[in-house]
Amino acid sequence: MTLTSQERALVARARAFADQDLVPAAEACERDRAPDLAALRAAAGLGLTSIQIPGAQGGLGMSFAAKSEIAEALARACFGFSMAILNTHNTAWRLAKLTDNPLAQRLFPPMMAGETTGCAALTEPGAGSDFASIATRAERIPGGWRLNGAKAWITNAQHASVAICFAQTGTQGDGAGIGAFIVEADRPGFSRTPDSGTFAIHANGIGGFSLTDYEAPEEALIMEPGAAFRQIMSEINGARIYVAAMCLGMVDAALDSATAYGKSRNSFGKPLGQHQGWRWRLAGAEAELAAARALVRKAEAEHSAGEDTQLIAAQAKYVGIGLANKHIPELLHAHGASGLKADSLFSRHIAGMQAASFADGSTEIMLERIGRLARP
Repeated sequence: MTLTSQERALVARARAFADQDLVPAAEACERDRAPDLAALRAAAGLGLTSIQIPGAQGGLGMSFAAKSEIAEALARACFGFSMAILNTHNTAWRLAKLTDNPLAQRLFPPMMAGETTGCAALTEPGAGSDFASIATRAERIPGGWRLNGAKAWITNAQHASVAICFAQTGTQGDGAGIGAFIVEADRPGFSRTPDSGTFAIHANGIGGFSLTDYEAPEEALIMEPGAAFRQIMSEINGARIYVAAMCLGMVDAALDSATAYGKSRNSFGKPLGQHQGWRWRLAGAEAELAAARALVRKAEAEHSAGEDTQLIAAQAKYVGIGLANKHIPELLHAHGASGLKADSLFSRHIAGMQAASFADGSTEIMLERIGRLARP
């Protein structure tokens, strides 16, 4: 799929923003062990939280493929920042589509503008890839719903004002009972889980929250029981594709760093880049990055066209994860001990590639999906 000139321009702005602004912001996030809300607001100012939102609602009305390439560009600086920005975008996009829902229409404009952040709350302490087993419950009450439960490993949960929270209305384990609800962090019954972050990629704002007799109005139900499970299982294919694209971005940045290092560092009387063995390490990464990018671009095009992408999304994520896990450590080694410096991109990207392995379905889930669909 060929991006429009406007889409290509936004991808270029996102890449420049990542390289110039997000890299130092990500380094500060690691030092402070905290997300950077100012950087997220700056991303919104560039239009990165309104990519797919229709123009009639103040958005840019761009394609999924454009969003995925922007995710790749942002991940050059930090996987955590890319995930944080896209999660707010995706929450705003979901709410913007609910044109007849006054609650959604009140909440999405400040999110699109970067004044608030959002998240999607699927994962729980006891339920990850087995999404149907979530234990958070939603019970009908006069005028709305009462929610009880806990969510974990949620991007932006440390600061999100709004969560799209998935909860069981029927029997645990039955996907037909799962609905999706707008949850507002400033309402009674919502509390964030303390000390729920990770050892790195703090820009991700990852965390959890609990709901204790949280009462939601009727219009907070935005995906009916049963439909929510089917819809999120369909949409997760898009997430798998853009997570694969983020892996491309991390490897691309690592190659840029290694190339620059090979020109500036001398060894045995000449630059490292003139040593054949050292150069081949980069050449292998370059070739495999090109192959992975071709697969991801194909997946983006098919998803943008509304095709069934269950198989190619799993293939793209599996290949992207494999690329990152193989070559990011290799490219760190191409820097020698310099790759271990505190301000090196490798500390973020090694954590990022591991987080990518779990996001939106583990590598094992990808293999199972490929095994079932490729040659039925």
